[in-house]
Amino acid sequence: MRSPVVTLAWDIWLRNRTLIQVAVAIVVFSCLLNAVVPELGGKTVAEMLNFHLAVAALLLVLSIFGYTEFNPQKGTTGFPNRLFVLPVTTVKLVAVPVVLGVAALELLIVAWTVFVLPPTERSIWIAIQLGVYMVMYQTILWTLGSLKSLRLLVVGLTGVVMISLRIFPSIRRLPDTTAMGLLAGVAVASFLISWIYVARERSGARLRLISVNSIVATASDRMPARQGKAFRSPHAAQFWFEWRRSGHVLPTLVCALLVLVIGPLSWYLRDDGSGSFRVLVAVILMPPMLALPIGKAFSKADFWSKELSLSAFIAVRPLSTVDIVAVKLRVAAASTAISWLIVFTFLSLWLPLWAKLDSLVTLRGTLWMMYGHRLYPQYAIAALLIIASILLTWRFLVGGMWLGLSGNTRVFAFSAFPYVVVPLLVVPGLLIFDEPIQSWLLENTRQWLPVAVWIAAAGLVIKLWLAAFSWRAVPLKYLRQYLPLWLVGSACLIALAFLTGDVLALVLPEDTYRVRNLLTLIGLQIIPLARLGLAPSFLDKNRHR
Repeated sequence: MRSPVVTLAWDIWLRNRTLIQVAVAIVVFSCLLNAVVPELGGKTVAEMLNFHLAVAALLLVLSIFGYTEFNPQKGTTGFPNRLFVLPVTTVKLVAVPVVLGVAALELLIVAWTVFVLPPTERSIWIAIQLGVYMVMYQTILWTLGSLKSLRLLVVGLTGVVMISLRIFPSIRRLPDTTAMGLLAGVAVASFLISWIYVARERSGARLRLISVNSIVATASDRMPARQGKAFRSPHAAQFWFEWRRSGHVLPTLVCALLVLVIGPLSWYLRDDGSGSFRVLVAVILMPPMLALPIGKAFSKADFWSKELSLSAFIAVRPLSTVDIVAVKLRVAAASTAISWLIVFTFLSLWLPLWAKLDSLVTLRGTLWMMYGHRLYPQYAIAALLIIASILLTWRFLVGGMWLGLSGNTRVFAFSAFPYVVVPLLVVPGLLIFDEPIQSWLLENTRQWLPVAVWIAAAGLVIKLWLAAFSWRAVPLKYLRQYLPLWLVGSACLIALAFLTGDVLALVLPEDTYRVRNLLTLIGLQIIPLARLGLAPSFLDKNRHR
């Protein structure tokens, strides 16, 4: 008969056997690649792939030893309650996944350090910081179940802090032994928190922690009541409901990252021109990049639910399926507007006070020479880039709505396939073959560019035909509201295509008009049209099945 400790380890193996095999395969592949692949352009292929493979293996190890299960009684995900019946003390119940997780992570780091990393890049701090992070990661997952998906924000912020810990001057001035002791103390404290929390959960007592929900509830109780005032319409009630469920997520994440990560980092890099420029790019790209994964959950009928089927609470609402889709589009627009208002507020404080953007002088000088010593094209490009980022943010929130509202689990899961393939395969491939791809594109523009233009034109024709077909069942008032917005947004993207086409003319002077046509056709396909028309019909099938 197995001991309880062996039972816990065996349970982790059975639950994550495939993930463990994939992680081991990634490590072995990287080690062999680093040993046998010759140099390519001064850098080995293994060196160019190491970062992406390391991140993939690290994420797999974190996923394996997150060790959580859904509790239907509480509606939260935390430490597996089914393990409470094992004849083992709570300290062993918590220590086994913690010790195994830290050991697996340390073995991964040792393998990478010995067989992959060059001697100049090896450091014991990588092993220490990631080991401490594993303990904190498990504690967050086990104790903050009431936060639901917002735990990912806490996990991400904790990871960013642990990665950038050594760049803070106050930490760097500490002796190594003192810093290591502090990190060990953090790990021990984190383990004790997990132990106490799981012990109280196992005994049936609930640990009274201050949560976001309790803070919001207390603040709501102290605020003036609505005094029985009803909503103006069912649309207003549904908007309030959707905003409380999903609309606030993107602004909350943007605000948290700006305050807790970007703000301190921008102050630390206030005297670094290139660093400040990277911060500016990160701030502008942050809303659309966050909207890309958030949009997968936003496109579902219920943001927080794992099920794609429409709940009875929403299905019985006195609203048509077209009205429900229209409300979700308005919530996405409000979420986008508030997120970018937060970004503009940060930029209005950072740019005049402590930003150092000397690196923009060279870029502005190039544009000034390119456009015949005129300044307005620079401001036009900057304004249109901001508008394009805003449109992309909204587009990423609502672009997959027709799939999420359909209730088809397989199709919805398959739509997430590019989120895995692009960072793990496409991006490393582009990094490896960057120079050959660039040289081939420049040397063979007359072969691939006309084909790309015709493909983009065919895609636009299909999009317009599907839009004409799908919008037939939508009331005319919604078409009158959305079509002008689509035309204005597309016009801004076309203007940006023309201006950037002039910049690309320096690289492709003989094919300037084809490049401009390609960018114009792409700009016309960015803002969704046909898929929004399909969303009500898909939701109608989900609502009545």
